[in-house]
Amino acid sequence: MFDAWWHWVFGAPWARVEEQFITEPLPQYIAAGFILIALISYLNFRFVWWPLDPVGIVVGLGGGFATAYILPAFFGWLARRLVYRIGGAKMDEQVAIPFVVGFLVGYSVTQAIATLITTVQFYLPK
Repeated sequence: MFDAWWHWVFGAPWARVEEQFITEPLPQYIAAGFILIALISYLNFRFVWWPLDPVGIVVGLGGGFATAYILPAFFGWLARRLVYRIGGAKMDEQVAIPFVVGFLVGYSVTQAIATLITTVQFYLPK
């Protein structure tokens, strides 16, 4: 496992804490993580030039969270960056936000309709 140190983390993020090679009590790790994220948040809000974002740290270092959301988070960041590069805040307000909200509402409505149809078809007695 020369460069594959993450296999034990990402292999089974749903495993019990005892199986994750954590030998010390967990509260110290929780406190250290809280302090680290609080410090990075303070620096991020205080200094414009600070390169690290607390959400990026959580996505980059988180076990199961990172494997499930790193690619969608990257595409969201990329889309947002392109919108602001191409059209600025005006394009974001007039085009991007209505498009995304419409997409999410349409997706939610189709999922609700599919849930109703599935419930009627498979779960109600005939």
